[in-house]
Amino acid sequence: MFDLFTQPNELVQGINGIALYLTNKGVPTKRGASVWHRQVVRQMLMNEAYVGRFYQNKWNTEGMLGNQFRNWMRKSV
Repeated sequence: MFDLFTQPNELVQGINGIALYLTNKGVPTKRGASVWHRQVVRQMLMNEAYVGRFYQNKWNTEGMLGNQFRNWMRKSV
C-alpha cells in the first residue's frame, strides 16, 4: 500500500485509487470485508506503527487520559 502511494502509476493514483485497487483485487480488510474505503487507507498510511514506530507511555491507566508528548517514549519495532 505504501509503495502504491509513493510510486503512483497510470492505474493507481491517490488514496481513492488505492482503495479501488485493493477492492478490485479482492484483498480483504482487517475485518474480512471485501470493500476498502479511502478513509481506512488514509488512516493506515498515517499510522506510524506501520512504518515501525511505537510510542510507549502515551496513555495512563486512569481513565485512558493522554500523557504529555514529552513523556512519550518512542520505540522502533
